[in-house]
Amino acid sequence: MRTIYQTGFLRNRLGVEYARQMLDAGAKIHAIEDPLERMMIMDERVAMVPIDPDNSSRGALIVTQPGLIAGFIRLFWRLWDDATTVSFDDPPAEDQDDVTDQDRAVLELLAAGNTDESAARTVGISVRHLRRKVARLMERLNATSRFEAGVEAARRGWL
Repeated sequence: MRTIYQTGFLRNRLGVEYARQMLDAGAKIHAIEDPLERMMIMDERVAMVPIDPDNSSRGALIVTQPGLIAGFIRLFWRLWDDATTVSFDDPPAEDQDDVTDQDRAVLELLAAGNTDESAARTVGISVRHLRRKVARLMERLNATSRFEAGVEAARRGWL
């Protein structure tokens, strides 16, 4: 089982206890800051999504159409790759030079002069998600401008 939680879920005692139980049972867990829509995919053949994303108590849709399932699976793996692995045994070291392939692609596209819209389309994420990613990269690089971020990313060998 693979699960992606929003990091807020892991900021309270009950969330941490539940995640520990799941990890002990063999699950793999990642966490991401971005808001998530609830979704379950089983055996890459069936998905369950809420009828109303704002009120999951209204019930769920069972999806079996291969085209939709394929899209849900691609979405899941993109989120999985962007998320951080959760482990309570060995807290991850803060490695400031750890950059994902998608982060590197975004930096390269922006350094080449692409607009946010064009870069987001090329990487396959929304413009809003790209801008949040750029803001996080700028924070990691201690940059106050995109230009400064590009210079620092090049200095670190990210470009």
